[in-house]
Amino acid sequence: MRTPRPPRKSLLVSPVGRGGKDNLRRIVERFGHDSFDFLLLVYDGTPLQDEDGFAGCRIVHDPAPLFWQLKRCVPPELCRRYEYVFIWMDDLEILDFDPRNFLRLLRRHRIEVAQPALSPDSVISHAITARQDTPIGRYTDFVEEMAFVFRGDLWERFWRLIAPDRNPWGWGYDEIAYSVCRFRRMAIIDAETIRHTRKGTYHASARAAQAEVRQRYRRLFWPRKRTICPISDSFLRQRLTAPLRLNLYFLYARLSSLRPVASLRTILLPRRHELSAPACVGTRMTG
Repeated sequence: MRTPRPPRKSLLVSPVGRGGKDNLRRIVERFGHDSFDFLLLVYDGTPLQDEDGFAGCRIVHDPAPLFWQLKRCVPPELCRRYEYVFIWMDDLEILDFDPRNFLRLLRRHRIEVAQPALSPDSVISHAITARQDTPIGRYTDFVEEMAFVFRGDLWERFWRLIAPDRNPWGWGYDEIAYSVCRFRRMAIIDAETIRHTRKGTYHASARAAQAEVRQRYRRLFWPRKRTICPISDSFLRQRLTAPLRLNLYFLYARLSSLRPVASLRTILLPRRHELSAPACVGTRMTG
């Protein structure tokens, strides 16, 4: 009888500054080096090499905005070596979050992009990200970029979307990931919860970058930020109902992006693409 191969490691990438190092220290301790590698992008000169808890982490010092760093330091060939890639901000408190159970759920349901749900006392920009009363979670058309988790072999789709010369802060990328990257199994996992602690600064450059994203991708389907269907361990729902609903929703999104339909939608719903200022960015993404 063949011994099953252990899962590959996952990678956690996080910007980190003086104000977020304690959060990151707890994350590194909880996640552990046996299951994770860590890439910490220090943006304010904090000497993490001298700090307890960061031994074994790869540390890069660079004040450049986060999405410059992601484009340069997190290439697809690196991420393909990992099962999942966590792109987390440094203003997240992990509460009772269990990374192993979280990964188990992603594997079991073949989820491509996910995030943990946010606790009720979090800074919440999008209501859909708040924890709901489900045993596992929900398939959605939106996952917020402050706690992205990608399947390692699919990170390239999002990486290609990043244009750091035009939008180094990443504003609005989470709004178009469903359509541009063609992810079908996006999910918010209610079974595992974290707390988001800071509200970002929506400065003029960020507004301009967000407007550029909105203009460039105006023809695409934009997420409704709602549940497509619940995640269930029921065999029938897992193998039949959920795939059917996800594929039908994906087809609806693709048809909505056809030029005649998109033009009509722009006329009838002129404000549909106006984006709110996300609070997810924390201080790292404010430039």
